[in-house]
Amino acid sequence: MDHDDAQPNAREARGRPDEESDTAEVPVPRMAGRRVRLRPVGPADFAFVATLETHPEVHFRWRHRGTTPSPERLLSSLWDGALVVLLAEHLEVGEPFALLAAYGADLRNGWCSFGVAAVPDLPAGPTPTLDAVVLFLDYLFALWPLRKVYAEAPGFAFAQYATAVPLLLEREGLLKAHDFYMGRHWDKHILSVSRDDWPTRRRPFLPLVTGDDALDLDVASDGDAAS
Repeated sequence: MDHDDAQPNAREARGRPDEESDTAEVPVPRMAGRRVRLRPVGPADFAFVATLETHPEVHFRWRHRGTTPSPERLLSSLWDGALVVLLAEHLEVGEPFALLAAYGADLRNGWCSFGVAAVPDLPAGPTPTLDAVVLFLDYLFALWPLRKVYAEAPGFAFAQYATAVPLLLEREGLLKAHDFYMGRHWDKHILSVSRDDWPTRRRPFLPLVTGDDALDLDVASDGDAAS
């Protein structure tokens, strides 16, 4: 047999994977579930953002902690150090109810932090904020090579994470007497979820959040990513 005939066509061998990747259908991150939709902040949302961030139940517990930035700075500072900022909108009423931000990203080492602020007067029952957090963490793990996502909660604001711990997030550390508020120092809780654990942690919530019974997010583990 001719030696040349026994060799695969190098151009064809190189071309096939490229052709398959070019023609394969690539999904986009899921931005909506049964009750909640995530979307970027637009100019029409500035009044909502300002009202949310200056509400007494949020203003003293979230990022400003009682300081009073100018109206212009109140909005522009929202994107300082942020990887992504999204609004959560309740589909039934078509109005935003929460703001979610990922910030302080260290993509070299594969981590970031996230925070969420929701309107204080949500109706009783299963909270749509939990839906928003599930969709938001899906979004982060789908779009960036993050190994771990953190949340920091001072003791005076820990209640807003109570339904997420230990179901979605684990308590990883505690900074003793770290944050000063209302005349005393409070512990800060360090919460986290890893890429490896996220598919298992989100599974019980899928029927409620998305209406799906099976995992619909292909999250590669650290081992898969390194191989």
